[in-house]
Amino acid sequence: MQTDIEKIKEFLDRNQADAVGEKQIAEEEDAIDEILRKAVRGCDCDNAEAMLQVVKEYADSGAAQRRKLLAYCVDFTEPTFLSPQATENGEQIQQHKFLTEDELVKLYKFVERQVKSFGETVYEIMDKHGMTPPEVYKNAMLNRQDFFRATDYRTKNVTRLLAWQIIIGLHCSLEEADEVLYSASIVRRDKLDSVIEWFILNENYDVMAINAALENCKIEQAFPCHKPVRDRDSQ
Repeated sequence: MQTDIEKIKEFLDRNQADAVGEKQIAEEEDAIDEILRKAVRGCDCDNAEAMLQVVKEYADSGAAQRRKLLAYCVDFTEPTFLSPQATENGEQIQQHKFLTEDELVKLYKFVERQVKSFGETVYEIMDKHGMTPPEVYKNAMLNRQDFFRATDYRTKNVTRLLAWQIIIGLHCSLEEADEVLYSASIVRRDKLDSVIEWFILNENYDVMAINAALENCKIEQAFPCHKPVRDRDSQ
């Protein structure tokens, strides 16, 4: 019988094979401009122009925002900007498509989520799950101070590892995990993300099991595991 570690490694190999490398992302940064310059085709919604304007303003707000927006675009099932067409001499060129209504709505919602802080997003999902802060940071084996520091409205930078640890404590779905990551300006792209993604898809939120898998996959990062001596926090 195939072990979980073998399944995780296979999952990791598949994800890495499909991943878009940093060099390719850099070469395609102008794709965002090309996408947004095109009119929306087949979009009957009245607010399409307003949604497009919101996306454009976000794309123009900085290099990091453009990279994050591009990373989100390439995660579409059928990326809007990868439509190879053959020229008369048989060479392949990249032909940028129009945005469909569904893709525009996805982009708009993605940009709108960026307005929320990391802490706001965490507490919103916490309320949705009917959980309390002690439940979350205990599930995550996370230090109480680290949790409240990360979710404070004044906190601007949350590390990828800490964001994931809180996501595990929240018992997020993959869609909810992305919401939390996006609020911290993080997009799933590396091996660490893929391993944790496997656990979420299998509804396994065991921090120690995740750390063991990270070690087996030769990923140096691991969750720090806080074990309180006394339990004073109510659930």
